[in-house]
Amino acid sequence: MARAGHRGLLAAIGVVGLLGACEEVDDLSSGALEGDTAPDVVADVAAPAGWPWPAVHYDVPESTHWTDTLEVPRGSRFFTVADRRLGTFLGSFAKLTVLTGDPTRLYLQDIEAYPLHYDFAVTHLRPFVGMSRAAFDAATQYDAGKKAILGVLYLSFEPNPREIGVELVGRDPYPPAVVATVLDLVTERLVVTDGGPPPTVYYFPSVEQRDWARAHRDDFEAAGVRVSGLGRWTDGDLCYGAPWLARTEASGHRWAVGRLVHLAAAEVAAAWERGDLGPTDVLLFDEAPDSLPRVAGALVLAPTNPHGRPALQAGAYAIPFAHLADPEAALALVGHVVAVRVHDAVRRYTVGACEVELLDLEKRIAPADLAALATLAAPPALGRAPRGTAERLAASPSTLTPSDVDRFGGEAVRFGFLRATLPEQSPGGAVALSFGAWDALLDRPVARGGTLRDAIQARLGRHAWPPGPELAGDLAEVRALIRATAFSNETRHALLDALASLATSHPVALRASTNAEDGASLDAALYSPVEACVLDDQDVEDLGPSRCLPAHAEERGVFAALREVFAQAYQLDAYLGRLRRGFDEATLGVGALVRAAPIAADVSASGLVTLASGGVPLLVTQRGTGDVLDPAARPEIASPGWEYGPPLVTQWAALGPLGAPALDWTHRDYAAVAILASALGAAWAIAHPDDHLMVGYEQVVADEVIRVTRFETLAPREVAATVPTYLLPEPARDLCVGLTEVVSVSALHRAKGRLTVSNAGAWLDAKGLATPYLRALAHTFLDDGAEVTVAGRPTGLPEWEQTIAPTTGALVMRWAHGVGLSRRVFALSHRIVSRVTPSDLPLLRLEDLDLALTVTYATPRRNMPFGEETLEDVVHLIPCSAEPASEVAVETVAEGGGVTVEAEVWLEPVIPSRLTRWGRTTITGLTAAPITLEDAWARTVGVHSYNPLRLEFVFEPALDPSVPAETRAELAAAGVVQVVVAATPLGGSVLLVGPDGVARTP
Repeated sequence: MARAGHRGLLAAIGVVGLLGACEEVDDLSSGALEGDTAPDVVADVAAPAGWPWPAVHYDVPESTHWTDTLEVPRGSRFFTVADRRLGTFLGSFAKLTVLTGDPTRLYLQDIEAYPLHYDFAVTHLRPFVGMSRAAFDAATQYDAGKKAILGVLYLSFEPNPREIGVELVGRDPYPPAVVATVLDLVTERLVVTDGGPPPTVYYFPSVEQRDWARAHRDDFEAAGVRVSGLGRWTDGDLCYGAPWLARTEASGHRWAVGRLVHLAAAEVAAAWERGDLGPTDVLLFDEAPDSLPRVAGALVLAPTNPHGRPALQAGAYAIPFAHLADPEAALALVGHVVAVRVHDAVRRYTVGACEVELLDLEKRIAPADLAALATLAAPPALGRAPRGTAERLAASPSTLTPSDVDRFGGEAVRFGFLRATLPEQSPGGAVALSFGAWDALLDRPVARGGTLRDAIQARLGRHAWPPGPELAGDLAEVRALIRATAFSNETRHALLDALASLATSHPVALRASTNAEDGASLDAALYSPVEACVLDDQDVEDLGPSRCLPAHAEERGVFAALREVFAQAYQLDAYLGRLRRGFDEATLGVGALVRAAPIAADVSASGLVTLASGGVPLLVTQRGTGDVLDPAARPEIASPGWEYGPPLVTQWAALGPLGAPALDWTHRDYAAVAILASALGAAWAIAHPDDHLMVGYEQVVADEVIRVTRFETLAPREVAATVPTYLLPEPARDLCVGLTEVVSVSALHRAKGRLTVSNAGAWLDAKGLATPYLRALAHTFLDDGAEVTVAGRPTGLPEWEQTIAPTTGALVMRWAHGVGLSRRVFALSHRIVSRVTPSDLPLLRLEDLDLALTVTYATPRRNMPFGEETLEDVVHLIPCSAEPASEVAVETVAEGGGVTVEAEVWLEPVIPSRLTRWGRTTITGLTAAPITLEDAWARTVGVHSYNPLRLEFVFEPALDPSVPAETRAELAAAGVVQVVVAATPLGGSVLLVGPDGVARTP
């Protein structure tokens, strides 16, 4: 009875990668140093060179709650697994302490019993026993009186390299010699438990140390310190662009075409002014900027905050914004015209996992095609915005309705909606300034004659999309004119009357409120609050300091602040957004929302709740009043625990104790925030059901309340139903036969080969396909056992024709080879996708089009294992892959009639599968000596799509030059041309095929 089976394929099903991110360490507040109750003992250890603290040893009793060795790859309770979706790292972390008096010893705490440094130190480490938190902070955060260095160890997991990252906490910068000493200590105390190589140790600067380490990188390297960060463990590319939102047209555009420009974030403004950067370029950053410029696409070489302002803007602008795990290919294409294509990818524990393709289009794409592609991603025109006449200068936001947007702007109207919906949980005492003050300022005279309105029109009226580099200079002049233009006395008095309720010693914050900021443009994210003091404009002198902001030597009145708010409307990015959408600047209205500025000491935490239609609220929180949209920030990311259960924290905040929540009180606060945001969202959805909300909130210490401060909306983009598709031009592209077929493995064996094609760019419509787009074609296949290559311009091949199949509508390219009974007609075909929805990729490559190769024969061929005859084989083509992303070995053993076949293949663990390489192939019992096959032409494997656990093989020894002549003679005498094997884990068969194509059992 025949039996067969194979091992390895089952293990390939569901193979996934591991990654995530991790958490940082305690950000401790400063305090006065208290007395130490433990006696100092002069140590007999010598401090290393460059160690700035005296050697003072403390007797630390041994305990099971700490160790001075680091067991890797897993240190039981001393390392905690961080198996959360964190975007960049899946690994484990541990907390360490090094006493400054003895830098030859480290203390690794039991993180399960003592999750925080303070809890461990005051229990086990002298001189901290019994010390208050304030004293502990002062003794660990500042150089003066420092008694210990606190830190975190991060240990990478597979598939990342064996590496450890060391992060040290401190408000004063650590010199390279100190960091080198700690890293050497960590290296010395490593104990590898699995027999593998020891990990490489890196220095991961904390938030407070990052700028210092960056500025002194050469000094650190000279000291032998490898400076890096968690981004080195990123598992593949990461895509940003409002990741909390549901898939909508607003976040679906992830492609771009443009010139690739490499700049530091600080160089963008100057490059724009020089004309070295424009809105049709793809920008490559080393690190994400504070604000994303209005470019065609953005790529970044260092991971960034997935909930930061640039990510938010990328989603609103509908452009690709991604971190590249492998920057070499991108850096090699700087200065070239490129196409960027972003695909979703599934990687475990990874938020925003994707794959980014960069295609070099330099000198391969016609200028007309490049210009036409640039228009495909164009947002719909805004035209004229609703603009009413402001009959009153100010109003209480609570009295505003959505119909007031044309006179007060979106920020003020949304705040009024917030106050009406959550009156007890939102800040009061606000004033909405209408467009009246803006109009009054526009009518004021300027130094060069005419009004401010005339001056703005003179400088900006000549610009159209895409603008030239002179736009940046013109906008700078406009902002300067706005700041220099004075309000009339009448307007000043009216403004002071309107803001009388805010004329206190408490500062106010003004934020722009326009009629061009909502929906898909999301310009509101570009406007920053401006602090001011109403009292500074009520006195008779202009001398400082400010009466509300004593830290400022000059006065900070609301008139200057309001002009600054108006000037923000002419920031480059904001103006480009309006220009791109054909906005009529004559209808622009700018108002302001004025409210009491938050006092940092009163706010223990602040953040955003993101609400997608039908989605679960996501809380993005930072301690204090930190900006959660800062791309360099790492805020806490959590989903609320409903019914007052604990929240699911997927990322710990960088500005907070590792393992401690950003909201100081109980987990009920997370549910409370989510409930408030959801109530606001539900009320807003009555009139705006498709909008997504970003709700700002803060935790107020004094009142012990959660307060919702503001919200912004992101509506789905208004886009065309479909857009035309374009086949990207490519140089030589190798295509191979894919293994997943519903036809017999015999078809794969007969049609196997390699096609190398290059193509010009082409629009995939009837007009674009009227001219053949293939520039060159090389086809290598077997002809009567001999390898043959047909190459040249496709139109010059024998019997070449290009047609559209009348039944399927596919594009078919045919050519012929051979004569008589050996004649074959080859047909390369693919489906025609002439239009797609904008959320799909309109930039296509050949492999996106379901390429198929049809071979038509002059005489019938037989398919195994059932022996049916056919005149035509159809196989699918996929890109050949020299270096697969992953592969798995599959071993097959089949026996039948005394013949044993052993075969090993390496396949990609995906469907459709791809043969990556052959292992050993041995056939015994068929000839006197075992047959060993080495040539690829002699071996074919097929994986069927209807049963991915079934493998089929065709072995044809005569096609392998390594098979000896005597073995070939034995096979000919036995009437054996092919050996066919079909195998599953449950059994299989072996068949022999003779010269007549008929199969038989051994």
